Amino acid sequence: MFGSRAVGGAHDSSDLDLIVVVEIPYDPSGGVRECNEIRAHIVRTLGLPPLKTDLSVRSIDQFEAAKGVIGGAERLAVTEGVELFCAPYTRAPVLPPSQQGTIAGIVRSWFESALKFAEDSATFEAANDSTSVLAAFRSIQKSITAVCVHHQMETSKAEPINQVLQRLTEIDEEAANAFRSALGCTAMSFNLADRVLRVALSLLIRDELTARYLRRWEHFALHETGAGG
Repeated sequence: MFGSRAVGGAHDSSDLDLIVVVEIPYDPSGGVRECNEIRAHIVRTLGLPPLKTDLSVRSIDQFEAAKGVIGGAERLAVTEGVELFCAPYTRAPVLPPSQQGTIAGIVRSWFESALKFAEDSATFEAANDSTSVLAAFRSIQKSITAVCVHHQMETSKAEPINQVLQRLTEIDEEAANAFRSALGCTAMSFNLADRVLRVALSLLIRDELTARYLRRWEHFALHETGAGG
């Protein structure tokens, strides 16, 4: 267990963050499909606790490769987590020769989350729901965090965005200035989340998958909200 319920900062609406590390035969893909099947089996067999729960399942290879990478749930589990059950591995984890692929995968997960909150913001805004502002803010946080994770720069939810950008300036001045320019355009809204998300995606287009995120977002913004361009 990790997150606010592990460190003592939880409130009534806080998620329960759980990560299960499983020993399965080595798979070059990290065992993603089998881990997803195991997660589904856990949910079917035990059900989830009676509160909002974020349950992740990782192979020992995935977990050991990512536990030292800033921005990943694996690192949080190691640095602030509470072990609920533990058994020793019976085989050595197979680690990649470089952490770059692991970092890229974690960056993509932050983009996925930013996209989801931005889409929520658009949906809530169309319904005149004030929740849109919070969803936009969360999307902006996650877009900026994706770039920070790319640079392996530590951030926290509690740190003001301007302070994050000040520290990012020392590592990537171009990125920090691009975010500042986008953030100065309008009040907190879906449009602002849209601008920041586009900046983050354009800064980190390193491969076809990241480029696909940008195309997906442009399609959503254009056809669902009319905010494209």
